[in-house]
Parts: sequence; C-alpha cells; structure tokens
Amino acid sequence: DTLGESAFAMCGMMGDDILKTLEKDSGLKLAGEDPKAVVEQVAAVLVKEYGFASEIQAELVDSQKITLRVRDSVNAAFSEALAAKGVARDFTCPIMNACASALKRIGFRARQDIQRWPEGHGSIITYTKM
Repeated sequence: DTLGESAFAMCGMMGDDILKTLEKDSGLKLAGEDPKAVVEQVAAVLVKEYGFASEIQAELVDSQKITLRVRDSVNAAFSEALAAKGVARDFTCPIMNACASALKRIGFRARQDIQRWPEGHGSIITYTKM
C-alpha cells in the first residue's frame, strides 16, 4: 500500500540479484541476443534447478513483446494472498524479475507486467519493449 505502483521500481535490483545467484549457483551463462531464447534459458534453470514452476512457456508476440506463461508457480498462493489484500500485481515475482534483468543485460529494455493466471495456477508475465 505504501509504495503502490512505485514498488515496481525495486524489481530491477531484485532481478539483478536473482540473476547473479542463478549464474553463480547453477552455472547459468546467458548466450545470444534473441530475447525469447534468453528468457527461455533463465526459465529453464528456474524450472529444472529450482522448481519455481512446472513449466514456463515463452512467446515472442512481435519484436516488441514477450509473454511468459508460468504454470504451477510456487508463488501462486502468495500472489493470491496479495490479491486478497488488494495488491493487483506481485512485484516480488522472482521469475518476472530475473527474466527482466536478463533482457536488460542484452539491451532489450522493457516494461514488465504480471497478472494472475488461475487456470494455470500461475501467472502471465509480459515484457513490452520501450
């Protein structure tokens, strides 16, 4: 409540720290300049090594937008609790923040958004290039 939409300003710092941890602990090495491939690399580590979700599907909507569908997120119950308290979007999502930092690193500066996806027991994350 105190921060409102400005809470998203902290996402970059969280994402940078998460990405560094993934690189250190799991050996993640980002390769290439294709934004979809980069988020798929991060997503694969988050699913296989850390179990953050059962599946993360990336879709390049056009050259300006990437959508992630996070199925069976371990964060789903927390996001539901936040929503019940009036927080519409979970700015703490480690998947959203780590992928945003990876995109920023390859020069794909984007505005990020997240919405709950009850049918998939997860979330839909969108990055729109600025």
